[in-house]
Amino acid sequence: MNSGCCWTKTPRKYLWYAFLDNKTIDNWRQYLVAKKAAKKAVAAMQAAHYDNISKQLDAKDGGERLIYRLARCRQRQTKDVEKFYGVNDEQGQLIIARKKGNEKLV
Repeated sequence: MNSGCCWTKTPRKYLWYAFLDNKTIDNWRQYLVAKKAAKKAVAAMQAAHYDNISKQLDAKDGGERLIYRLARCRQRQTKDVEKFYGVNDEQGQLIIARKKGNEKLV
């Protein structure tokens, strides 16, 4: 779904920066038109995606498996897994402040 996302590196973004550079009514209107078009494109993509999922769920052969696959995917996404590095001070306590941790590494 993110492959055709209209919110990244689009004319909408360029028009926003053009508006910030030169704040005129014409630039603002051009930005609003581009923003509305981008929202419509995203809404159409989402509707098509959910329509496709709805059809797959209604299918006799793959509906149940799709439900479990979606649940597993959602569970994986809810796990907030990030790269963690720990830096300990002289007493062995974990340094929580990122600035102090970076100073310790350098």
